Amino acid sequence: VQYYLGIPPVTVEQVIPGCTSPCPLSDFIRILGHLIPRDEELNCPKKKDNVANASVWKQLSEDLRRKIKNP
Repeated sequence: VQYYLGIPPVTVEQVIPGCTSPCPLSDFIRILGHLIPRDEELNCPKKKDNVANASVWKQLSEDLRRKIKNP
């Protein structure tokens, strides 16, 4: 997996624990699938005052970064 560091457009290769490099999509989903939102999680009513969605996405991205960086 190429980890995007930001601007300037620099990437570094990260190996996901339990996966080869490059990581096939099926393995990626098997390993990290619990972090991918399900359809019912994406279809919730969106309200301007609903900050729970933002906190969920923040937690998911932090979990994913931690899993990639700390095998």
